[in-house]
Amino acid sequence: MTSLAHPQQGQPTPLPARLPNMQALRAFEAAARSGSFTRAAEELYLTQSAVTYQIRNLEDYLGTSLFQRLHRGIRLTNAGRAVYNDISRGLALIGESLTSVSGAPGATRAISRRMEDAPDPPSA
Repeated sequence: MTSLAHPQQGQPTPLPARLPNMQALRAFEAAARSGSFTRAAEELYLTQSAVTYQIRNLEDYLGTSLFQRLHRGIRLTNAGRAVYNDISRGLALIGESLTSVSGAPGATRAISRRMEDAPDPPSA
């Protein structure tokens, strides 16, 4: 297992041998924040079925459901609520880090603004 030093504590953080793909994490974050697979698809410029596929892959990877599929919408399960904040913060941190290296300041502002303005995910 590979590890990285935690930037604030200097402690190694073990990394799993295999991580879910970035598109699945982005689809989950957008769907959880918007409360809709359709709105997540529009935001990510994907089809609704592509978002559903990515989320199913993430659920398979985790071995648990992240959403309750309702007649009119979705709701985070306990597992979904447990990982939502970490995934959101992780994606924002990745965006900020890549932007600091690439020198594209608008990307960081857009990510930060989206995270600050985003409503809390739907609750049970």
